[in-house]
Amino acid sequence: TPGGVLNLGKNWSTTALADSDPWHPVPGTVTGWANMIKGSTAPMDANTFIPLSGSAIVDKGQAALAAVTSFPVQYQFDMATFSGKTRPQFGTASDIGAVERLSN
Repeated sequence: TPGGVLNLGKNWSTTALADSDPWHPVPGTVTGWANMIKGSTAPMDANTFIPLSGSAIVDKGQAALAAVTSFPVQYQFDMATFSGKTRPQFGTASDIGAVERLSN
């Protein structure tokens, strides 16, 4: 939206992430670039989605925004059963991504 604001929260992206390109300019303002964790390779196992040991996304999840505190993340995808299961928290904060790493 022209004049709109996109606020980026904590997340992972490839180093190629940009707010626009010659064919897709962003007509508003993008803030929160400092929240982005960028890398050249995915920080999780491509088969299980579990964060790799020592990766930059472990314990880097942010607290829920006020607008969604009534809807906490309670489940994660279980590749073994192809269903949801209770999402635990291991460490000082949740991990960024679909699955929590349960050890260091």
